[in-house]
Amino acid sequence: MARQLFEVHVAAESPERWDQQEALVRASTSGPGSLRRRRESERSQLSGRDFAWEALGVVPRFLGSESTDCVAALQPNIFSGHGDEELKRFLSGAAARGETALLVSMIGQEERQLENPLAPHDSSILLPGLRGGIAGRRLPEGAGARIVDGLGAADKDLALRLRNRPTGSPWWAIKPSPIELAPGNGTRSTVHEPGGKFEPILVNAIGETLAGVWIPDGENWRWYFVPWGKDWRQLIEWLVERAVPEYVPDALRRVRAAELVDDELLTGRELAARDALARFEESTSIERARLDAEIATAQAAADDVRFGLLYGTSRLLVLTVKRVLEEAGFAVDDLDDQLGPGVSGDLLVSYGALHWLVEVKSASGSVGEHLVDDLQRHQRTWPELKRPQQLSGGVLVVNYEYKLPPLERQREPYTHVQFVASLPVPVVSTLALFGWWRESDYAAVVQAVTGAPCQYRAGLHRREWPLPEAPADADGKSVGLANAKGETHSSWRARLLRRRDSR
Repeated sequence: MARQLFEVHVAAESPERWDQQEALVRASTSGPGSLRRRRESERSQLSGRDFAWEALGVVPRFLGSESTDCVAALQPNIFSGHGDEELKRFLSGAAARGETALLVSMIGQEERQLENPLAPHDSSILLPGLRGGIAGRRLPEGAGARIVDGLGAADKDLALRLRNRPTGSPWWAIKPSPIELAPGNGTRSTVHEPGGKFEPILVNAIGETLAGVWIPDGENWRWYFVPWGKDWRQLIEWLVERAVPEYVPDALRRVRAAELVDDELLTGRELAARDALARFEESTSIERARLDAEIATAQAAADDVRFGLLYGTSRLLVLTVKRVLEEAGFAVDDLDDQLGPGVSGDLLVSYGALHWLVEVKSASGSVGEHLVDDLQRHQRTWPELKRPQQLSGGVLVVNYEYKLPPLERQREPYTHVQFVASLPVPVVSTLALFGWWRESDYAAVVQAVTGAPCQYRAGLHRREWPLPEAPADADGKSVGLANAKGETHSSWRARLLRRRDSR
């Protein structure tokens, strides 16, 4: 028998009410206070007209609706007119049935908007009875999360879902916070502590709580505090699939659920499938963490060379070119370090018994022809330095138009045809050098340094993907099958080609 839908209390206006409010705001977008009204009229994700409540297995009970039969509360609020009465009735209903009250609150906001820059936190949620609150402090970007050991099945599942949020999602350090109340009649203010237990389910490397559950003294509540985001669909899925079965099993019976939670009532096949799913989710989480770490390591390793070659100037550019030449198999002497800046070229590269002088320059615009003359002058004065190496030639490496995005720069350093035809040394753009390094084409790097005088064109391009060939019949002739959009293979292939070329 298919079960009925769970009812959940949602401390937000209904979509219909929001439609009315937005119409009023649009009608009053001018005059004093209009900016404030527009900011206050930002619709919650939970109030979205297309939010798939029924597909998630729940019926929302928005502000102004009865909440005593609800199995959970989303973003509950203790303030009058914003959900205080509905929250009280939800908690009373759960207590009357002897059930655990499940509450879920997101803490934080999309932007940093500190009302008091000296405050120890930038977001907080007050608890019923003004007995304190749960406060959050926005963490720097790149914060990581670790699942706390020893969690129950439902809480561990929630921790896995939260940890696998999109890369770059914000995190807050969450903890209970006291509240100081001043009666205003001359008496001393009093400090109220939240009390109860605040149990972390996600922490960072230094033990700060990123997500947790507050369990008050003397009440059968589990109030989950999770970081702000656009994860309500995932949180509701967790409530329906894991939290309600574990903590409010009688709710399943009330809605005549076929998926009764008692393990003793499940078949071996059901238990095996459920356990297999749990193992899959955990292994997927572990693999995702490994891949995230691999991406971060690869990017960190590439960023130094990528930034140095494409945007570097002066010493940074010289050191980056030195690194790439060494990876290509050259022995490289840093002449600026050994002889002093400006005495000779920047680098002396050796390949076997042969040696080349390398001049590394940058230009925010076009490349001056005098840079070739500077290199030749250093070649002529090389014998005066009494170095044992005899030069086989010189190479000019130049990063030009470095203020432009790399893919918008000219592909060749010099455009004067007669000058290019008479080049006495190889001229290599850092765009070309980066392209070879990216593809590990070190043979091209060696050829550019040791080859005949010319300039090397940057060959950067976006990687392409293979296009499928047309299906054929038994005689080898292409068949004109159409896809769901009515496209034949030829038109589909043409569209893919246009899309690829436009990239």
